[in-house]
Amino acid sequence: MISASLRTYRYLRIGLGALIIVIFTSVAVATVSQGRLLGSISAYFYTPARSAFVGAIVASAVALLALSGHRAERALLDTAGLLAPLIAVVATPIRSATDCGPGLTCVPERVIADIENGVLTYLLIGTAGWLTVVIPVVTRTVEWRVARISLAVATVVLPAVAALWFLARPVFLATVHFGAAALFFLVIGTIAVLHLRGRDDSPDPARWMKVVYGIVGGGMVAVVVIAVVAVTYEQLHPRDELPAVPPVLACEVAALSLFLVFWVVQSIQRWNDDSAPLTAAA
Repeated sequence: MISASLRTYRYLRIGLGALIIVIFTSVAVATVSQGRLLGSISAYFYTPARSAFVGAIVASAVALLALSGHRAERALLDTAGLLAPLIAVVATPIRSATDCGPGLTCVPERVIADIENGVLTYLLIGTAGWLTVVIPVVTRTVEWRVARISLAVATVVLPAVAALWFLARPVFLATVHFGAAALFFLVIGTIAVLHLRGRDDSPDPARWMKVVYGIVGGGMVAVVVIAVVAVTYEQLHPRDELPAVPPVLACEVAALSLFLVFWVVQSIQRWNDDSAPLTAAA
C-alpha cells in the first residue's frame, strides 16, 4: 500500500508539471485571441493571461519549496522556490510608446501598485516563513542541520530583494524580473547536471536519464546566454516590428520545455522514492 506521504509527494510532482502546461495554455489562448505573438512569455503579464501566468508560477514556487531535496539539491530547489514568485509578481519591462514614450522601454506606471503589493506580500510572507523555521531551531524543536540550508538561502535572498526594492527601485523594476528568471533556469540546469550521478542513498539514474539530464543542463545554460544576448540587442537596437518568432519568447518556451522534460524524467526516476517526501536530510 502506498503511504500518505508518498502519495502527496507524487501529487506535488504531477501538479508542478501540470502548472507548466497551464502557462503554455494561457499564453496560447491569449495569442489566439489577440491574433499575434508578443515578444516574450513574460509580456503576457499585460494580457488576460496574467491571472493564470501569475497563479501557476506562485503555485510552482510552493511546490518546489515543499518538495525541497537533499544537500546541494535542497539549497538549489529552495533558491528556485524563492526566485519564482519574483518572476510572477514583478512585471517585465515592455516597449510602449503609450506608456513609456517613443522608442523607450519601461514598467508602466499603471502596474506599479500591483507590483508593490506583490513585492511587499512576498517579503512579509517570506520573513514569516523564515521565522517559522528559526523559532523551532532556536527552541531546539528542529535540528540546525536540517534547517540550515533553507535558512541560509532565505537570509540571502530576502534582504537582497528588500534592499533593491526600497533603496534602488528603478534598478529593481528594470532588472529583477529577467534576473530572477535567468537565475531560476540556471538553478534548474544545475540540478539536472547534479543528477548525472545518483545520490549516495539511491542508485545511479539509467543511461537514458543521464543523457536527458545532460541535455537539459547544457540546454538551460545555452538558452539563458542566448536570452541575455537577445535582450541586450533589443535594448541597444529598438524596433517597432517583432520578428515572426521573437527570440526572447523562443528562449522562454525552450527553457520552460526543458524544465518540464527534466521534471518528468526526474519524477519517473523518483516515483517510488520513499526517502523523498518530507524526510530528506540536509
